[in-house]
Amino acid sequence: MKNKETIHLILLTFFLGLYLCQKISAQTPVPMAMQAGLSYTENFADIANWTDNFASGTGANRWKSVAINATGTIPDGVRTTVSTAAFITSGASGGVQRGGLAAIFSYPANPIETIVLLSTGTTNNTNSCAMELYLDFTGVDAGNFSFDWESIYSTGANRPSSLSVYYSTNGTTFTELTQISNVTTATSGNVNVALPAAFNGAATARLRFYEWNGSTGGSTGSRPKFAIDNVTATASIPLPISLREFMAFSNKKDVLLSFSTASERNNSHFEIERSADGQTFTQIGRVTGANNSDAIKNYAFTDGVPARGLNYYRLKQVDFDGKFVYSLIRTVTFGKTGNVSLFPAPTIETLHLQLEETFATDAQWQIMDMAGRVMSTGTLAGEQQTFQIPVNTLVAGAYLLRIVADQQVLTQQFSKQ
Repeated sequence: MKNKETIHLILLTFFLGLYLCQKISAQTPVPMAMQAGLSYTENFADIANWTDNFASGTGANRWKSVAINATGTIPDGVRTTVSTAAFITSGASGGVQRGGLAAIFSYPANPIETIVLLSTGTTNNTNSCAMELYLDFTGVDAGNFSFDWESIYSTGANRPSSLSVYYSTNGTTFTELTQISNVTTATSGNVNVALPAAFNGAATARLRFYEWNGSTGGSTGSRPKFAIDNVTATASIPLPISLREFMAFSNKKDVLLSFSTASERNNSHFEIERSADGQTFTQIGRVTGANNSDAIKNYAFTDGVPARGLNYYRLKQVDFDGKFVYSLIRTVTFGKTGNVSLFPAPTIETLHLQLEETFATDAQWQIMDMAGRVMSTGTLAGEQQTFQIPVNTLVAGAYLLRIVADQQVLTQQFSKQ
């Protein structure tokens, strides 16, 4: 009976210890939406107190060691030959080291308040180690990523070391974000790059610092270490929409508004507004949005009763929570397209343009297909009434000629044979 109780007690102690170990060493991603100014920085001020497996020490729980992985090929960001589970206490051994480690052999002391990576070995591209930073971008978009680095040079050596940063959202597939390659001397620098769009809204973002003993050249001495400091990641509040384009065209009896978005967040709808003076706008229509989307969305609206003369148009984008933003204003002069005559119809190689009244200044013209893509552009000289526009490079079909001059926008359709 006592033996059974002893066994149960041993098992209970074992599993309790395992549980506590997991709790202590659990990594917690940086909640980017909660950071002051949407910016996180680790300056390794408490690195002297960081313990193995990044289990304790101020800021350590945002980082994670990487175990040995025999899969892949150095330097693919996956293959690692040295674990970073334990901080190395000898400055000449490969793995992860604390800043402030004393000088040894031909290496100077590690810079204080940094974290250091080293991969050793006489043959290039045979050893590597890595560590990871965990980030949570829930509710925000990813911004930029930066860090300072310094090589800790072994006097008289010429073998190279390299450092890459890879990113992942699943811990399996890693893509290179930046690389510092073939360092053989005492040098330093700063890396500042944009974080990938894949991090936008991702709760499982991670950046892997991957150091390896390569990549080319060198045959003498020990390899440089990489000391890393001031690791910074930023985020931004996602825009409700990313408006790709917004165009307005006069089309005989009405005005066509065409717009598209590259992405949408919490987008309820667009309100179409028109003004006669550019100051006071009135809603004339509504177009339903796509809510959340990372694909291109195309929209169109027809103003069937535009005012004669100059019309001002804008979009009012409205979120589901009632917040809204306005687009830039587009103008269309309606009822004056008769001032432009285009011939022949259809045209073949040259479009002839006749103005009833000359423009006071030079005008700009665009030829667009019916999807709004600009096919060609040019200038019409002021105080001239007739022009010839080459269209021989256009494929057969319908097009729009858009002329902008004297604060007017004139648009007329023509056909190319």
